[in-house]
Amino acid sequence: MSNSDSSSVLTESSMTKPDEKPWLSVIMPVYNGEKYLRLALESIESEWNEHSGQISMEIIALDDGSSDSSLEILNEFGQRMPLHVICQERGGSWVRSTNRGLSMARGEYFCFLHQDDLWLPGRLKLLLQLSQTYPQAGMLFHAVKYLDDRGRFLGQFRAPLQHGLNAPQLFVARLLVQNFIAIPAPMVKRSLLDSIGPMNPELWYTADWDYWLSIAQSSPVVYDRRAVAGFRIHNESQTVQRSVAQDRFREQLTTVFERHYSRVVANSDFTLKDRGLDQVKKRAEFSMEVNIALAGMYHRGRFPWLALMKKALMLGPLGFYKFIQESRIIDRVWARLKLPRH
Repeated sequence: MSNSDSSSVLTESSMTKPDEKPWLSVIMPVYNGEKYLRLALESIESEWNEHSGQISMEIIALDDGSSDSSLEILNEFGQRMPLHVICQERGGSWVRSTNRGLSMARGEYFCFLHQDDLWLPGRLKLLLQLSQTYPQAGMLFHAVKYLDDRGRFLGQFRAPLQHGLNAPQLFVARLLVQNFIAIPAPMVKRSLLDSIGPMNPELWYTADWDYWLSIAQSSPVVYDRRAVAGFRIHNESQTVQRSVAQDRFREQLTTVFERHYSRVVANSDFTLKDRGLDQVKKRAEFSMEVNIALAGMYHRGRFPWLALMKKALMLGPLGFYKFIQESRIIDRVWARLKLPRH
């Protein structure tokens, strides 16, 4: 079968019985991922082998017309895991592939794993425990470890939240300032799909941030400080490569912020009114400027220190302190400073 075949490849051993509803659906968009894909699948397989007696699972891998050995790797793992391999013609969008996977998911919960990320030991056990402790939560997520292209530890990416159930108002306010949820970190109730729908395919950089904000305004969220997934940062990632166009990058950020900030302002249940929301907006706008400046420095070697210092002063001491906390800027920059430059 060619890589452009739009039909699905389902081996008999990879099929979940039609009358069985899996507890978890794992959605994996794949494109030319041979460098990291085997490691990602091995990390799932290790957890699956340990907990298959407790947890039923399906993995939906959507190959976007790969020209390398990704499809062969997927089919190999499909012989020994509940892995459904979906082949499609090249579309060029991880978001559209993810949405197709969401439409096929049958689990009580779903999560995402990109080809360059990893599950770490104990992830399934932790998620099962959290789902049993907090059955009311629509999303449960945890911290992650930053890894480089060789799997070396670069630091941790932690959310500015308390351990356990978080008040929706506080959670949304902090998430507006910065997306602190890595793709492999959350597990979401599938029942929420009826209200939140699919990801926005126009958002090639910020689709996940947009999605987390939609979920957080629809359901309680639980956070756990333990890092049980690896989030790989490397120079070849699509988001790194596509952030080179600053105008488009800015549009990706502002589209999500403006959409959800306006929703929050219109929500009568949201308690951070007047000055509180104004301050959130100021910190969020400054955070976007910092993110754009960091992308510019990475691609062009220039950083607008003076302009950003002036904007930082406008936040005031307390506002700047809250920005440092909410943006996780130290965690994010420190990990990336350890990356080799090319």
